[in-house]
Order: sequence, then C-alpha cells, then structure tokens
Amino acid sequence: MNTFCKDVMRIRDLIPPRLRVRRQKSEAEPLIWMPDIVAGAASLAEAGQERFWKELGAGVVMERCSIG
Repeated sequence: MNTFCKDVMRIRDLIPPRLRVRRQKSEAEPLIWMPDIVAGAASLAEAGQERFWKELGAGVVMERCSIG
C-alpha cells in the first residue's frame, strides 16, 4: 500500500492512527490468498457458477448462517 493510500485512509478514519500498515509482496504471504480464493469461489457458486467451488475439492464445506 503506498503512502498516499494510507494517508487518505487515515484522514477518513478507515484505519486507526496506532495501526501500522505495510504492503508486502503476495509471494511472501501465500496463505493470505486462501480466504480470498474461497470467498470468491463461494460467491460465484451462489450465483450459479460452481466451476471454481468444485475445483476446491470435496474437503471444502460451505456453512451458511443468517445475521440479523
């Protein structure tokens, strides 16, 4: 994340002043990708495009819950 983006986010109170934010190359933290991959596949599956969800394998289970 570049300095300009961090400054804008702080001005808009989107990140607290004491929180340190730094950008790291995605190759350095490959496990960060996993929640995004699963969430994207789940969203597409809900929309009727199940290809990516099926590619995740039988070990991945979707649990649905209602909030509110």
